[in-house]
Amino acid sequence: MAQSSIDTLGNGKSIRVDKQNLQARLDVVKTELQSKVSEDTQPIPTESPVDEEAVEGVQSVTSVVTDKLRYLAGETVTITVKVTDDNGRALQGANVDLFITPPRGKGLFVQGKTDQTGTVIAIWSTKRNDAKGTYLVKAVATVADYKSSRANIYIEIR
Repeated sequence: MAQSSIDTLGNGKSIRVDKQNLQARLDVVKTELQSKVSEDTQPIPTESPVDEEAVEGVQSVTSVVTDKLRYLAGETVTITVKVTDDNGRALQGANVDLFITPPRGKGLFVQGKTDQTGTVIAIWSTKRNDAKGTYLVKAVATVADYKSSRANIYIEIR
């Protein structure tokens, strides 16, 4: 019986394989596939039968940026959220939930909808007595016929 060690996952771990048994099984599968192909008379479509942009569950992509990463308490923070499909096309009308979580205390929650460029802009006027430290800015986007997506950025208030 011809056996060999094969690294199946590329991770340095190998398993013992009976080459003859494996080849016999491959031959059976190959024969079954050839038989199935010759039975099928339907041509394989060259185009998708459905509009791929309307397929439920297609992934949306969200990005969030601020005009800078460090602010003094009392400064204004401009937060820009962009929502696209996985091909980079803007998604108009996406619902965006924006969560601003301070290092301590109560956070802020804002909602908006993206415009024709897939963008929503939020302006946050910080207060001089806001907690100093690192804030988490999280955007969660939902849009019909797409899976929701999220993005985070951290900013610092000094």
